[in-house]
Amino acid sequence: TALANKDFEKAKTLLEDRVQEIKNTDELTKAVVQDYVQSVKQGNNTIVVTKSNENKERLNYEIRESLKEQGLIKGKEIEVKAFVSKNVSELEKRFGQFYKEGDVIRFNSMKDVKALTKAGQELPLKGKDLKTIGKEFKVEKIDKDKNSLVVSSVKNENFKLEVELNQHHHRFSVFEEKSVKIAVGERVMTLQNDREIGVKNGQIYQVKEISNNRLVLESQGGTIKEIDFKQYRYFDHAYAMTVHKSQGATVDRVIHAAYEAKSDFNTIYTALTRGKNSYAVYAVDKKGYLKSLEKEQEKASSIEYKQKMEKQIEDLKARGAELKKLEDNQKGSLKEKSSQERDSGKTLKDSERSNVKGGRESFTETERSTEKDLSRSPRKSEHSRRENSAGKDSQDSSREIEHSTGRGR
Repeated sequence: TALANKDFEKAKTLLEDRVQEIKNTDELTKAVVQDYVQSVKQGNNTIVVTKSNENKERLNYEIRESLKEQGLIKGKEIEVKAFVSKNVSELEKRFGQFYKEGDVIRFNSMKDVKALTKAGQELPLKGKDLKTIGKEFKVEKIDKDKNSLVVSSVKNENFKLEVELNQHHHRFSVFEEKSVKIAVGERVMTLQNDREIGVKNGQIYQVKEISNNRLVLESQGGTIKEIDFKQYRYFDHAYAMTVHKSQGATVDRVIHAAYEAKSDFNTIYTALTRGKNSYAVYAVDKKGYLKSLEKEQEKASSIEYKQKMEKQIEDLKARGAELKKLEDNQKGSLKEKSSQERDSGKTLKDSERSNVKGGRESFTETERSTEKDLSRSPRKSEHSRRENSAGKDSQDSSREIEHSTGRGR
């Protein structure tokens, strides 16, 4: 009541004896796990809530291992490739830098799939046969320059689409593939609405039976659901969850694991009101936790919200530009280094050419010197040539005369 009425002083007084401070995060995790297992043994429907996805994963693993040791989870385990939420905001969905190859995007409807087909690119199948394509697509390539994704159908990898994020980010949710071990007695949470099998996002079930690719689940209200892994893979362990994901859940006991020194009223209120009978708080900073009750999350008007979103978009664009500039600088450095190596090689070749050229010039100079020496007495040589030539001509003339004379005879 004090929390609901925002009577902060009274709420602080009530929580003073309920918040256990454990500064060491490993010790805090152990205390939370022990509390959870003990509560379950007493027959309480219990959940742990925490702020970050990282701590949620850590707690789910530790709680599950403890439950196995206690024999509360037993029997054969199967490992399923499940699709779990990637936890990207609507703003982050607009930028390629927040995706990685292998991520899975799930379109809201087949109309959204059709909306992405480009001019001239038609869906190969129509009507009921569109189910062979499905709404799940795996990210194959990320083009940061164009801010787009190339995705292929999970059911039909030959069917591909290009997703321009600025234009189509609102048409899908983002998941990542995760190996989830499942056994009888396990608590799981469904992460995606599906009308065909009748499940909703955020519902908690207990695994009653496992056979081949099929799970038999029982809800908290006793409803039985059968899930085929080939048809639905959106689930995760449900021992711990983020405060945001816990909204709408109601259990017997809630345990708030506050790993952060600072929080706010809205987070604490959402966390503690999940338990209808009891709650417990484990915090690394008790004083900071209690002081956070006075801090309420800001509620902005639609104009302020728009301005805030625009500012975040500009910041992300600037961040993207910085990353691109850094990448270009790295490429430039590599190019410059390569150029320097080429220049170094060129200098060596020029030196070799210079040596060769020097040798040629030396040889040419020697050749010229020789020719000069040979041409120092040209007159004498020419006179000798003329004398020889004259003597030859005289001999030839004499023979010709003799021949003529003899002919006359």
